[in-house]
Amino acid sequence: MQKKLHFPNLDGFRTIAFLIVYFGHCYILFDFGSIPFVIKYIGKIFSSPGIGVHFFFVLSGFLISYLLLTELNNYSKINITAFYMRRVLRIWPVYFLVIIISLLLSFINKPFYSLHDANFWQIGLFLTNFNLANSNILWQVGISSLPITVLWSVAVEEQFYLILPLLIYFFSKKVFYFFPIFIIISLIFGIVNANNIIYAEFSTLGVCGSLFVGCIIAYLTLNHNFASIFNNLKASTIKIVYIFFLVLHIYREKVFGTSNGNALLYFIYALFFAFFIMEQNFSKNSFYKMSNFKWLTQTGKYTYGLYAYHMIFISLAMIFVPNYINPVGNYFTYFFLWAIVLFFTYIFAKFSYNNMEKPFLKLKEKFNR
Repeated sequence: MQKKLHFPNLDGFRTIAFLIVYFGHCYILFDFGSIPFVIKYIGKIFSSPGIGVHFFFVLSGFLISYLLLTELNNYSKINITAFYMRRVLRIWPVYFLVIIISLLLSFINKPFYSLHDANFWQIGLFLTNFNLANSNILWQVGISSLPITVLWSVAVEEQFYLILPLLIYFFSKKVFYFFPIFIIISLIFGIVNANNIIYAEFSTLGVCGSLFVGCIIAYLTLNHNFASIFNNLKASTIKIVYIFFLVLHIYREKVFGTSNGNALLYFIYALFFAFFIMEQNFSKNSFYKMSNFKWLTQTGKYTYGLYAYHMIFISLAMIFVPNYINPVGNYFTYFFLWAIVLFFTYIFAKFSYNNMEKPFLKLKEKFNR
């Protein structure tokens, strides 16, 4: 049986990516009104949840392609059926639970959760991102269907999981040439559709570039000793890259102020994320290792649930909290609200992992080689 693939320094990155998404959604959806400059400045760091999503994309592209390419190297071919079954058992239970909960919420509070723009054929077939890209579902009643909308990126990854093993199966080692082609297509698609930012940022072609950046570094690591570049990088060099990333992120609106800058911006982010992945996995001189942050690392296994469920609890707070308190302008109330929502999301995700997801994960092991 093939040894289980695990990169311990990447688990904490999952948690950080989720927190970026979570605080980004909180910052956008809970209206602060007039806020002090310092809070607004800090908020800029967390006001783009798409960055966390693209981190997930690069991470998934790296891990899944590394897994499949390792199997190809070891066995000369991959078992596509077994791969699909592993993905089904990992993705489907949580995905469809969120859909069921969203339907229940729509009956409980129909004016708030107006689902008339939700195409459940598309959502059920993992085409949720196209439902968002081609409808007004994001804007109905301000925030309708929130629990469902978060599934868009899961749908993109599921589409990726469908296509990648087929490319590897039929093209074997030549599959590498497809990766930069998809990245170029994604960049062009994003720039051409810059005036329709929702369509550009939720369509599969608009975001798949980050997934294939992950594929490229996995392929180069396995077949061209790419990791050796990172083995002896100086700690000072690594720090400079991290600082440059942070500065670019804070001033991204000034550097990429136009909508057609988003496609290029996400590509540049993807390159940074690829560097972080390689540096954490293979550098001997890292100024930190993510695995040393125990809570972040341990929470990494819950991040699929955290990501999938967090909009449920955010939207519940948006329904019920205004009935009891008026948080506008009360910053401490906002931060308390964010913490409470995060707490309940964490409890539910942990419960889901231990009681619903684990049995499927054990069944998933039967399809390992």
